[in-house]
Amino acid sequence: MNAVIDEVGLDASNQEIEDIVRKLLGGEFFDDSGLIYGLGHAVYTLSDPRAEILKEKARDLAIAKGMNKRFDFYLRFEEVAKNHIFRTKGKRVCANIDFFSGFVYSMLQIPEDLYTPMFVTARTVGWIAHNIENKLYCSRIVRPAGKYVGDVKEYLKMEDR
Repeated sequence: MNAVIDEVGLDASNQEIEDIVRKLLGGEFFDDSGLIYGLGHAVYTLSDPRAEILKEKARDLAIAKGMNKRFDFYLRFEEVAKNHIFRTKGKRVCANIDFFSGFVYSMLQIPEDLYTPMFVTARTVGWIAHNIENKLYCSRIVRPAGKYVGDVKEYLKMEDR
């Protein structure tokens, strides 16, 4: 969200927010993925109860930290983006738990390079439980897909290394 705020500012109009939403979804801004991280969920379509709880806690923390204006921007962005997605794709989405978590982490002064490890740590138990369920109740082998994103290097024979 920092890139969005840097681009349009906290005082952006709803139209400016919608313009950046259009760019994000069109793969023309930020990481060009065409995604808005923190919006949408495979299970929760009307609302994510975890996000609703975190949103209230984020509001309280924003008031305590004097970051009300930034919190209000998050709320406006969420509404504009949800409305835009419904209008253009006919799909209802909601903010998920991750929409507000980065904002909360920043208010708690947690370094950004710890956000991903915290994300993974919070989900590890669920991932392990899912794996155990697959092993207990599913007879087929599950092979998660992986995409290599490192540099491609030319193969060197062992003796040439």
